[in-house]
Amino acid sequence: MQTVKPKLSLGSDPEMVVRNKQTGLPVSAVSIFKGRDFDYNKHSPLVKGDGRQYFHDNVNIEGTMPPASSKEEFILNVKNYVQDAREILGEDFILCNESYTIFPEKEFDSKEARTFGCSAAYDAFTISSIERTDAGKIDFRTCGGHIHVGRSDFKSIEEGELISFESKIQSVKLFELILGTALTVIDNDPSSPQRKALYGKAGEHRPTEYGVEVRSPGNYWLGSPETVGLVWDLSQIVYDIIFDGKADEILSKVDENEYVEAINSFNKEKCFEILKNLNVVPDEIIGKISELSNIRFFIHENWL
Repeated sequence: MQTVKPKLSLGSDPEMVVRNKQTGLPVSAVSIFKGRDFDYNKHSPLVKGDGRQYFHDNVNIEGTMPPASSKEEFILNVKNYVQDAREILGEDFILCNESYTIFPEKEFDSKEARTFGCSAAYDAFTISSIERTDAGKIDFRTCGGHIHVGRSDFKSIEEGELISFESKIQSVKLFELILGTALTVIDNDPSSPQRKALYGKAGEHRPTEYGVEVRSPGNYWLGSPETVGLVWDLSQIVYDIIFDGKADEILSKVDENEYVEAINSFNKEKCFEILKNLNVVPDEIIGKISELSNIRFFIHENWL
């Protein structure tokens, strides 16, 4: 009897920079929340229902969205995230999908703005934990568009694809090889290479009960329905490879040092070459990646 493949489950918890609409300067999300007589933080978020929660994370605004089981649902969840954030910020501020931002000193005048509260993250290639920078010693902040990958039946199993330690590591490597290279190609935010030099290097992840949180992506891909749809399509390709038992075969096609270096150095040409030569992404999607690589997407201009 053939086992039915569980559905892909995909979510995200995007971090975004907030800018003053008039001045264009970045502002602390802490001051926005506290200035309105409420303080929604990670421990006490603003709950919108259906798994949607919002809070300040250091100086950025962060939100969570429910896991999606289809491309259409995934795109809708991001749309809801953007629209909720706009409602929270009001007319004076805009949401920005930029990966690295230098803030004015006055925006760090709160304890929350000087503290990183993230749990430990790990490198799938070195099998080691990743050190965090002291938030009080730097004047910049980075944003991630972390992708949460799971399987719909995770509550009923104890081992297997995306659940065992070995499968989590293998999955992160495969996501980097296919999704990580593609996101590098389409990312036209000029600040993204600066983030990549510091955070979100290839292989950064957190193991979860339902699968893995891939933490290398910045937040650029959330800028439009087209780029969000691409993330779903590529994630589905990776997911199918994993569940068809072909992950080792695909990973063996490229020296991992080669694609890790290409992603971390933000080498778009090399990433695109590696992706095309794998011959696992359909020509239609390869063409879409090429098309998107020539467009700059701003999240505040989309999702209307």
